[in-house]
Amino acid sequence: MRHLAISVSAGLALLALGCGAGPEPVTPTVEPTVTQTATPTQEAAPDLGDFTPEHFSTGVAPGDLLFDGGFIWATHPQDGTVSKWTLDGTNLGFFPTGDGPRALAFDGESIWVGNGNDNTVTKLSRGGQVLMKIRIGDTRTAPSGLAFDGEHIWVAASWGNSLTKLDLDGVVREIVAIPGNHPSPWALAWDGESMWVASLGSDLVQKVERSGRRLEEFRITDIPTEPIGAQDFRPVSVRGWAGGPTDVVFDGESVWFALNSANTLKRMALDGTVLSKLEVDRVPLGLLFDGESIWVTKHVENTVARYTLDGELLGEYPVGKAPGALAFDGEAIWVSNREGNSLTKLSR
Repeated sequence: MRHLAISVSAGLALLALGCGAGPEPVTPTVEPTVTQTATPTQEAAPDLGDFTPEHFSTGVAPGDLLFDGGFIWATHPQDGTVSKWTLDGTNLGFFPTGDGPRALAFDGESIWVGNGNDNTVTKLSRGGQVLMKIRIGDTRTAPSGLAFDGEHIWVAASWGNSLTKLDLDGVVREIVAIPGNHPSPWALAWDGESMWVASLGSDLVQKVERSGRRLEEFRITDIPTEPIGAQDFRPVSVRGWAGGPTDVVFDGESVWFALNSANTLKRMALDGTVLSKLEVDRVPLGLLFDGESIWVTKHVENTVARYTLDGELLGEYPVGKAPGALAFDGEAIWVSNREGNSLTKLSR
C-alpha cells in the first residue's frame, strides 16, 4: 500500500505500456548502515485515552510501511532506500532498493519494493540483501502499489495503466489493463479470492480474479463536470483528474476506500454495493484494518482516526506532520509522517 502526498502534472504525456520480461538479477550491494537507536522526541504527550505515542526520527521522509512478522519496514522515496526497525524503535539500517521506492509487500519470506521512478520491483531478503530486481514494462510504468495473494506479487503500475502479476521468482505471469488517467492504478487489496484495484485517476474500481481476468468494475466516486478554473475547459476525464481513491483495505467482509479529494471513506460490499459513506476531515490518505477497527491517516490534520466498522469514531490521535501510511504489528499501530521525517508508534 502507498501513501504519499499526491501531485499530478496535467501536461505529462500518456506513455505506452510494454510487457515485462523476466527478472534481472542484481548483486547484493550495501550492508546496513550503523545500527542506531531512535530516541523518542521530547514533547508533551496528548491525552490519547488508552494509546501512548512514541515518535522515532527517520532522518529522511518515510513513505509506505510494512510489518513482516518481526520488524517494521519503511520506504524512503527521496533517497532510494528502505529502513528496518525493531518494535522498540531501534533502527537496523537503510537498504538501497531503487529510484523512488513507494510500495511494500511481504510474501512470508522476502520483502518486495516497488520503485516508482525507475519502473522496477526489488526483492529483498529480510536481512536487506537485494535478491533480484525486475523491470515492470518497457516504458515508464511507475509502480505505486504492491499486494501478495498467497502465491503471487501484484504490481500496480500507476503510469502504465496496468496490473502485473509476478511469481516469486520474478517472472511476469499476467498483465491486466486498468483504465484511467495517470496515476492509474494506485493501490491494491486482496480479499482472499480477488484483487481490488483503486486508481487516483479514475472514478471506477476494479475487481480482478487471481487468474488475471478482470471480473467487474464499480463506480466509487463522480468526476466533476464543471470547470474548476478560468482556463479549465473540461472534460476532466482528459485533464489529469486525480480524485480517485488513495488507498483500499479489506476488513474481512467488505472493502474500504479513502477518497482524499472528497474527504470521505466509502465501504463497499464484495458485490460492489456501497454500504456506507463516512465524512472525514481533512484529506484521508492511508487505511488500515487491525482486526477490529478501521484506521485512517488525516494528512492535513496530522492525526490518525479510529472507527468501528459501522463508522463510529472511537478516537483521534495526534501523530507527526503529514501522516501517510499505516502498519499494525499485532499490538501497536505504526504511522509514517512524511513531512515530519518520523514514525509514530501508538501502543495500548
